[in-house]
Amino acid sequence: MKKTVTALLTLSIMLSMTACSNRGTDMNESNITSSGAVDTQEPKNGENETGGDLASLAEKLSGQMAGGDFSETCSLFTDAVAAQLDEKALKDAWEKTVAGIGAYIGYHSTEATAKGGSTIVKSILEYEKSGLTVLFTFNEYGKIDGLWLNYCTIPAAAESTASYTEIPVEIGEYGLDGLLTLPSGAEKPPVIIMLQGSGQHDYDETIGAAQNKPFRDIARGLAERGIATLRYNKRYYQYPEKASADITIEDEATEDAAAAIAFAKGRDEVDGDKIIILGHSLGGMLAPRIAAENADVKGIISLAGSPRNLADIILDQNTDALNASSISKDEKEKKLEQVRAETERIKSLTEQNVGESKAIFGISAVYWLSLNKSVGADFVGSLNLPMLFLQGGSDFQVKPETDFKAWQDILSGKKRCSFKLYDGLNHLFMKTNGKTDITEYDPAGSVDEAVLDDIAGWINEAFK
Repeated sequence: MKKTVTALLTLSIMLSMTACSNRGTDMNESNITSSGAVDTQEPKNGENETGGDLASLAEKLSGQMAGGDFSETCSLFTDAVAAQLDEKALKDAWEKTVAGIGAYIGYHSTEATAKGGSTIVKSILEYEKSGLTVLFTFNEYGKIDGLWLNYCTIPAAAESTASYTEIPVEIGEYGLDGLLTLPSGAEKPPVIIMLQGSGQHDYDETIGAAQNKPFRDIARGLAERGIATLRYNKRYYQYPEKASADITIEDEATEDAAAAIAFAKGRDEVDGDKIIILGHSLGGMLAPRIAAENADVKGIISLAGSPRNLADIILDQNTDALNASSISKDEKEKKLEQVRAETERIKSLTEQNVGESKAIFGISAVYWLSLNKSVGADFVGSLNLPMLFLQGGSDFQVKPETDFKAWQDILSGKKRCSFKLYDGLNHLFMKTNGKTDITEYDPAGSVDEAVLDDIAGWINEAFK
């Protein structure tokens, strides 16, 4: 697959699906260099053979780089890393990574983990709009043989206002950072569990140059309307080093969703008999499966989801991107044929042939097969739950005339299903700026109040 075709995938619903691999992405992370896969156990301080504290060293190096000094870090590179990365390239990568997250505030924390002959140190720096993880792999001699940058969420302190209280929580066996947002003055409110789109997102689903936070908007807006919410980091956003080459959608999303459901069920502050899944984009596609597999889910809300196979959506989006490009007709058709071939490979995967299949669009065949087993159309018809489907009329990623209509067609005649289309709103349910690429999400915006009103009104009606 040529790079030009692969690049078009940034226009897909996936946004940054390659964040699941050990490669950098435009949206979430930058793998500057790594000598191999990284695993972690329980954090502890590591020391090199000369007795130097590698956690303290990583803290010092991270602070130097935040201040623009990369010389000492580069002096500690192994020969293999130095052959791939010089000081200028490291500086350029760092500056590109921090360009959109505001001014540097200061050091936050460091964790070190021994693994075989190596020590993995995660140093977290705080910027105005995001945390930044600097992940070092030191060899047995204290030399750097891996360096990885990744955005992260700085765990919030409990916050209370006249409208809501936000309580920091940890979800599942991975202890994923999250926030339980409770409406002030409400006794045992319904609780919505929020599932982000594809790629590796924090619990606010932060996106774009302005660091828009649609999940924060929804959580706080619904709290003002008497609805509780639970949102949490995606697993490989918080722990990118734990992502293997063959992760599945179960690893990335559905297992942690089940853990969040169990968490909500056990909280006294909310009504554990009124748990609703709200999924955005890929999360909206997965919502029917998650509801089918978890009996404690009593309703679903799909924001810009689709009942179709993701491969079909990728094909549609790449077709649009190619048609809008200035390349020749013959070149467009050639590239489109490449995309068609790859999407057909995805749809033809089975348990029998997946082991023989190479990566598709840079993602393992195992992951694609797990998505094939999660198509919303295969689950939604059997659900006997209240369901709400919302769609922005100016969404260029998930199309009203195709995906939104597909929900309506599949559920035609089924009771307790509601649908709403919003003119002028984009994939994030914010007002569109008219773009049909990811720069649509760069201007500062917030989730439209009408969407929040409709969600709250639907919940109040469906769960009287």
